[in-house]
Amino acid sequence: MTDATETPADETSAVPSPAPVPTPARIPVPRPPAVRPAVAPVASAPAASLGRVEDDGTVFVGAAVCAAIAAVLSLVLLRDAPVREPAVEETD
Repeated sequence: MTDATETPADETSAVPSPAPVPTPARIPVPRPPAVRPAVAPVASAPAASLGRVEDDGTVFVGAAVCAAIAAVLSLVLLRDAPVREPAVEETD
């Protein structure tokens, strides 16, 4: 006779069941992307004009000024820097 608290030997060594195989009924269908309404910027808004550059030449002039400042600073700051000798001697 067995007690109700005892478990049979075949239940203790139970093998877990494999994962279910995906079937067409279980595969979720992707939703289409959300459609946002097209919103045109308002021309009268002051924030819309803050980020705009009216003339492309302004950008190039600014870049040229920055390059000139960088060149002058590099000449001033590196004028006393030690110069390394070339690793390979030049032969004639």
